[in-house]
Amino acid sequence: MRALMTLPLKDQINACKNIHQLNEIVNKLQVNDIKTRGGRRFSVPGEKGTVALNDIVKKIGEVFDAKETLPEYNEVTRKTIEKIREINAISNLNLKDKLPLSFPRILTAIRSFFGNLGFNRNKVLDNISKTVEEHLKKNKETSPKKPFATEIELNEETKPLDKLSVKQIIDTIKIDDKKLLTDTDTALVNRQTQLNISAVDVLKTKFSDALKKNDMGPIEEAFRAVNKGDHKIDLIALTIAQCFRPDPYDRNRKPLAVTAELIEKLPWNPEIKEALLPTIYSELLSDVVSIQKGYYAAPGGEAIDQGNNFHTYSYVVDTRKLFGRGDHTQSPIIVSEYMGKGFAQLMKSQSEAIVHNLVEGLKNGKDPKSLEFGLEISIGQFVECRFPTSMISPFLPYLQNIPGLIKLEISDVGVRNPWDKKVQNASSLSGYGDNDAKDLLSIIKTNPHLLEFQVDIGNMTPQKAKEFFTEWGEILQDQGHYAQAQLELKNQLLQEVT
Repeated sequence: MRALMTLPLKDQINACKNIHQLNEIVNKLQVNDIKTRGGRRFSVPGEKGTVALNDIVKKIGEVFDAKETLPEYNEVTRKTIEKIREINAISNLNLKDKLPLSFPRILTAIRSFFGNLGFNRNKVLDNISKTVEEHLKKNKETSPKKPFATEIELNEETKPLDKLSVKQIIDTIKIDDKKLLTDTDTALVNRQTQLNISAVDVLKTKFSDALKKNDMGPIEEAFRAVNKGDHKIDLIALTIAQCFRPDPYDRNRKPLAVTAELIEKLPWNPEIKEALLPTIYSELLSDVVSIQKGYYAAPGGEAIDQGNNFHTYSYVVDTRKLFGRGDHTQSPIIVSEYMGKGFAQLMKSQSEAIVHNLVEGLKNGKDPKSLEFGLEISIGQFVECRFPTSMISPFLPYLQNIPGLIKLEISDVGVRNPWDKKVQNASSLSGYGDNDAKDLLSIIKTNPHLLEFQVDIGNMTPQKAKEFFTEWGEILQDQGHYAQAQLELKNQLLQEVT
């Protein structure tokens, strides 16, 4: 087992050959922090990496020998399953303490449904538990124990879900029920969680079947079944997003812009479209944004432990996944305002989660130098994906008021392949123009912590460019960016979050 412990945690799980090795790891598992886009992970103190609960359950399904009747073997299997159920219940109950009624917590609850579609971990554990109990009963080595699934009569309750109306299905789902989140009855918590998963699975099937026929009836019924402000509206939007989410392993998958065109052409009710589309796009956009560790270096290039340098979260938009590969300069893609709103929702939820993680880190006594102080956003081109600034301009109004935004890079836009002889008037495709000036200045005005802004204004007229730089300078002078903000940024952030 020592050899296994040198591997990252997920690889350790995958390398387990028997239930005893797996049990040794499971006994050390603890609930990890909730990530910025929701979702629960589990870790082992001192080990690298994290693991999802589904990975562990899938492994126990692989290594469990249903023919093994030895009491010792079945006792170890029973304890392993009990430990898995225990850490799952702790994770469910701790949600209210870690992120009370926050957007990431709701996302965690909702994403747990989608993470289990196609793989029912409770069913796997229930089936193994039933076999284990039968073996132990036959051997008469322990007292009989009723299988978990029979105790809660889960199968009987979830069986008729596909026969219910959409409204009835919505009513069975509980996301932020305070009693459920504070209940110490783990059987009740697990029972409702499984019911949620099954209900969302049925709901997704109903939505998907209807959308193929351009039938918006089930979506409208679901929307009318919830109250304004209810988090189930987010659930409905995320369920619809799953209907359009491409297979990440499909090399011929459509870019999001093409999928968005199909979504926009559906016969939406205007009220429902306004309420759901931003969240649908926010979810789908999360697949085209990669999260990396960033680093802000104040002028002078000091080391991280000197001056005002600090770590950040860096969000890079993969425009190949967003727009598709190819040269779009001759036939620009038109991005809707709903896509822009979805992007703003995504970035704001990310920044709120970053602030939460920062607060938690400071409360737990972590060294501020090891924490991430803010958000960087980068939108640019790839060799395989060229596009004019007109395809990014619709996003500019939605880059305003992003909490904790300290760096924005949108300069690598419209640059053409110099060996492409088909290009005509290439220079006119590079840089933002006069019509973009107002939005660019609003980004600077509404993001007071913005310390670095890389933007190409090569398409502005000389007079407009002069006015732009003059106003930019006035804004920076008013905000005290050049020296004051660099000296006080970390103190400002610390005061705001504490």
